[in-house]
Amino acid sequence: MEANTVDCGSSSQHGRHGISYVEGVTQVREVPGATIFLACAFRRRTLDDLRFKVAHRGWSSRSRNCRVRNRGKLAFRASIERNARRANLLTVPLVASLRIEDRYKSAIDRIKNTAIQYGRNPEDIGLLAVSKTRTVEEIRTLAQIGHFDFGENYVVDALPKIQATGSLGLTWHYVGTIQSNKTKLIAQHFDWVQSVDRANIARRLNDARSREPLNVCIQVNVDDEPQKSGIRIEEVADLVKEIQKLPRLRLRGLMSIPKARSIPEESRTAFSTLYRLFQELRPSVSEYWDTLSMGMTSDYEIAIQEGATLVRLGTAIFGPRG
Repeated sequence: MEANTVDCGSSSQHGRHGISYVEGVTQVREVPGATIFLACAFRRRTLDDLRFKVAHRGWSSRSRNCRVRNRGKLAFRASIERNARRANLLTVPLVASLRIEDRYKSAIDRIKNTAIQYGRNPEDIGLLAVSKTRTVEEIRTLAQIGHFDFGENYVVDALPKIQATGSLGLTWHYVGTIQSNKTKLIAQHFDWVQSVDRANIARRLNDARSREPLNVCIQVNVDDEPQKSGIRIEEVADLVKEIQKLPRLRLRGLMSIPKARSIPEESRTAFSTLYRLFQELRPSVSEYWDTLSMGMTSDYEIAIQEGATLVRLGTAIFGPRG
């Protein structure tokens, strides 16, 4: 069975086929039956090249700047992977739809398929929808289809959303950097805090918590980046001991945001390092130790392969910002 391959070179819009990009932000409208691969090349940490390659059975293009080649499906996929490696590109499969419901279903399917492929139970892997900069309406849309766990990075932005959705029974995770003067608000309004990296922050959260214990994870700076939040690997065990002394905190596991890399596969070492640390600490922690939060839109399948129990997805569910 033949498939047509369309390389939409540098043209800013291919409206007839519903494909466009603006200033590096991908916008893909519905193209029934299409499988879209997005390849991004980064130089000096900026987006240098953006190309769409669309494999779609039975359609062709005469659009300007589009080159159409007939290839078998396997040959097409192999070509994409080979060219991506040569150009040092990141290749990410996308769903050809902007509907949140479709993106969510696609993410759930990919989590399930990856888990099964690597011998894991899909029920052991949770999904956190990172809703920073997103609207209450978008959050409600996900809640209506059965998703109730949301993550926020900024306290001031999160509080109106938490208040507006109070009747929906949502679980809110704080995943951003914790400022000392915000610990009281975080402890009062969130159910989870995934970014604890200092003993004094843990104590402030404990002192401000007035209801059931606050679920917390320790954020680990697994790549030892000086500009990034998180505790060094060799300091984690001491922080575990301190947190376990605090009665209003419930230590659940570890969280990490590895160094940004252009190729997801390069994050595998960081993920496997965090998994080993998670397992090494298990004998010294309580029965609630069950959460390894790692993996985001660009690399969550690699994280699942390396043992993640919770992946944090924003763009994969809500689409590009702006």
